[in-house]
Amino acid sequence: MTTSPFFGEFTGSDKSIELVKKITEKTQSGKITWQKTPNGLFAGITGLRLNIVEASSGYPPRWLLFSVRDDKGTEILKVENPESAVIPIPSTLGATIQALGLGANPVLRAVNELYLVVRAAAKGEIEKAIDLIDKI
Repeated sequence: MTTSPFFGEFTGSDKSIELVKKITEKTQSGKITWQKTPNGLFAGITGLRLNIVEASSGYPPRWLLFSVRDDKGTEILKVENPESAVIPIPSTLGATIQALGLGANPVLRAVNELYLVVRAAAKGEIEKAIDLIDKI
């Protein structure tokens, strides 16, 4: 399923939203662990590959593409973010969604929520090193 930021969801939007929300919940509970990559964020779970491509420049950070693929590489979900949608650093998640003005597209809204959770949870090399030291 592909979504267009301008025309909305083409097919299966309810299931797409459900999938993104479940990924968000599992990320929040620590069952899905995300890693920082040179171009974004990645999580591999049994049977699935989750990828968020981030803009290479600019502040605050923003996502350009979210995709879910099975272990054979078949695309299950692909959501593209309009280039003008910049993720502000919010005081609350609700303020972010309102600031983005994405209420009309629930799939984009769900991916934005996921992105904020993932950015907070993703571990880079320094964070991994700290975790290893903490285990000593």
